[in-house]
Amino acid sequence: MLEDLEQMNLRGARRVPLSWQPQLALLYANLPAGVHVDPAEVRIGVSPSRLIEALFYLQEQLLDMKIGPLRATLSQETN
Repeated sequence: MLEDLEQMNLRGARRVPLSWQPQLALLYANLPAGVHVDPAEVRIGVSPSRLIEALFYLQEQLLDMKIGPLRATLSQETN
């Protein structure tokens, strides 16, 4: 998904097309409880770069859920 959005962005696409609706609906349907999604950000019609940022935020939340407090510790060690 991210790779496709990057390609869209590189081609100069201004908006995520309607054909992405099923893919985004599937993403929503499979998110675990506790993951917060802003519907204004994760949708068709926004710029590819905006959707990329929203997906990175989702990815961050999923990593937090997966490795919990360890993630904060690892982040501090790398800074």
